[in-house]
Amino acid sequence: MTSVQFPKNGWYAASWSKDLASTPVARTFLNEAVVLFRGSNGKAAALEDRCCHRAAPLSRGEVTGDNLRCGYHGLLFNAQGTCVEIPGQTGIPRDARVRSYPVVERWNVVWIWMGDPARADDSRIVELPWLADKAWTATPGYMRIEANAQLLVDNLLDYTHVAHLHRNTISGDPR
Repeated sequence: MTSVQFPKNGWYAASWSKDLASTPVARTFLNEAVVLFRGSNGKAAALEDRCCHRAAPLSRGEVTGDNLRCGYHGLLFNAQGTCVEIPGQTGIPRDARVRSYPVVERWNVVWIWMGDPARADDSRIVELPWLADKAWTATPGYMRIEANAQLLVDNLLDYTHVAHLHRNTISGDPR
């Protein structure tokens, strides 16, 4: 069986801003389990959804201040994935951490970078100003589609495909 390869060094829409509040949210991006949360400082964060201690899903924990507490043994992780507290002990092992993902909030969307964090350039986020423009009425939602990722790109994101292949149905003008 071959593994699916995804382009990781790019920004992905992770959540509508309005849907990220005080409760952790579990998501899967590019076959990786991620937990999204918003700290009391209002900033969105994303971590690997797997505690480094017993592999419990961090999404089953709770937001405490600007941090995320594992619901299994109470380890507390900051937005950078570093364990900052372990109940019942004062020492924290240096490798007590989980992967963190760069996130940026723009256009009422929380964007996540799944690849090399050093390459996360937020100027590469697609321009969608109408999503935050009060003159427009946005109807944000989610659609889960079980399909090959290339079919989704071809049919939902590649505008030249629509303009040429579907010119006699949903797109009558190839411009």
